[in-house]
Amino acid sequence: LWFQKLCFSYVFATLLPSLISYFCIGLFTFAWASKTLNALPALAVSILLMLTNSAMILPRLSTPDGVSNLILLFCLFNIYFNKNKYLTCGLLLLSIGFRLDNLVSVLVILTGMKFLPAASARSRINFVEYFGLAALAIGTAYLMNHFLVSDEYWFKNVTYTKTWKEYGMQALLYFRVFTASYFMGLIIFLAIVHFYFPFRWKELPGYMLLLMAAVVIARFVLFPSLEERFMTAYYIAGTLLIAERFSSRAKLATS
Repeated sequence: LWFQKLCFSYVFATLLPSLISYFCIGLFTFAWASKTLNALPALAVSILLMLTNSAMILPRLSTPDGVSNLILLFCLFNIYFNKNKYLTCGLLLLSIGFRLDNLVSVLVILTGMKFLPAASARSRINFVEYFGLAALAIGTAYLMNHFLVSDEYWFKNVTYTKTWKEYGMQALLYFRVFTASYFMGLIIFLAIVHFYFPFRWKELPGYMLLLMAAVVIARFVLFPSLEERFMTAYYIAGTLLIAERFSSRAKLATS
């Protein structure tokens, strides 16, 4: 609506937030990569990540998926680099306003923030903050669903399937699509790097990978459909974590 008031066409006005989000995701990707990799590898990895299908599709959509991924990537960036937890929590709640199903990701990430390793104490939340934020997230999602959808569709049909047979078919389709997705390549990359330079869940990089894996599993249980446009932030963060591990350990091995 704001962009239409600036005299943009309806189609372009709906695409513009996605285009801006894509540009900002690229900036945050490079900002993350440059903190953990040398300049040229950071630039190369950032460009390649922004050219993946899951990222390239975002600026072509008249949906809030680009903004949603931008917010989630920024939150993961804040958690990993031990930034202000209140900004992170506020943005997580805001992400629910762009995609209602982000409630699942938000609850998992908040749980992860409660049990962060000691190295990320600044991003850790206590029990009172955790339960308060979780209640606020659920309340926000419920009120949005209640007032914006007449029959409270999302809470009554959370998996978007009516029978267990449909759910099973969706799950099978998920794994069929999975084999041809970026997700499959990311797991292979992780397996190779982990074999030579094992991750430890008590260390922050390993913990972050577990946290994102928990988000993916929770989303699979509730929404057994592999839509890569919902996964872009996790793909980028996961790739950068694995690339950082490979780069740092390879340097130690050759020094």
